[in-house]
Amino acid sequence: DTTKTLLADPEMIETAVRQIAENAIQHGQNKGRHLNIWIETKTGVPYNSTYCLQLIVRNDGKPLHEDFNLEMYRKLGEGAGESMNSGVGGNLVYRVLKAHDGEIVRMETLPNGQVEMEIMIPHFMED
Repeated sequence: DTTKTLLADPEMIETAVRQIAENAIQHGQNKGRHLNIWIETKTGVPYNSTYCLQLIVRNDGKPLHEDFNLEMYRKLGEGAGESMNSGVGGNLVYRVLKAHDGEIVRMETLPNGQVEMEIMIPHFMED
């Protein structure tokens, strides 16, 4: 049984996760309703011929706008729906993940109305 260590900047990863939560609050929270955000992590998940840290971030706010796509999340000045802003938050997340060779592999509204994002970050080494 071996231990695996993620080679990443913990402050940058924390910044990205915090920004994802802030985006959910800013763009997904229904007025007068509490917003729940769940974060799940799994290590050693196979993806693209390597093993990754998998982050699943989910919230029970508003569904994604029908015109929304991941490219909009990544780019400055892009967005969809009524709460569209400058795109700085999504671009920050994208840049942090890119610096770690990670990526958002999925972002969707689930059948139950919750929004879920799946992130993969490689770079494990055995201790």
